[in-house]
Amino acid sequence: MDSAPAHELKVITGEQLATYTDAKEEFTKKPKNDADALDAVLSHIGDMGRYQKFLFIVMMPFGIFFAFVYFVQMFIAATPQNHWCAIPELAHLDMEV
Repeated sequence: MDSAPAHELKVITGEQLATYTDAKEEFTKKPKNDADALDAVLSHIGDMGRYQKFLFIVMMPFGIFFAFVYFVQMFIAATPQNHWCAIPELAHLDMEV
């Protein structure tokens, strides 16, 4: 490996070869908001690695379960407007209170 000056240290990030000065310039730019800063850091260290894929697969059953829990409320909580139970023993009672 050829010796490069300290300010020209070569850094391999993903599929590209960048110099230390390029990476330093990228991180010294003023981000528009916190999400831009986080995106810059994540893209520098690697967006979707082996651990993130593992975590996604492990958490997927919980996500599917919670989707059913939240969507079943539409069927359980909804009551029709004109719904009443027909109980033959109570048919003789007055409907007004």
